[in-house]
Amino acid sequence: MDMMETFTVNVTGGLWSLPVGAIAICVSVIALIVHITFAIAVFRDATNLPADRKPIFVGPMIWFLGALVGGVFVAAIYWVMHHSRLNQAIPATPPED
Repeated sequence: MDMMETFTVNVTGGLWSLPVGAIAICVSVIALIVHITFAIAVFRDATNLPADRKPIFVGPMIWFLGALVGGVFVAAIYWVMHHSRLNQAIPATPPED
């Protein structure tokens, strides 16, 4: 057996090749589901903001695409910019009924 055959057998075969591949696929599918879920949630929230508080910087579709690519991190940035006390449009005390 020459060097290339040894490398090919060791890389493509073996006891761990199937479980590692299956785990990688499962993690990728879970990450995809999380990204899609957060992107949809950000889009729904951005389109349902009150009229006096529009999405900051960009529209709902761009926030959707950003959350689709960036996942939880972009969704967290969206929340900080639109729903935390760091946003000046949100009052310090809740409105009285």
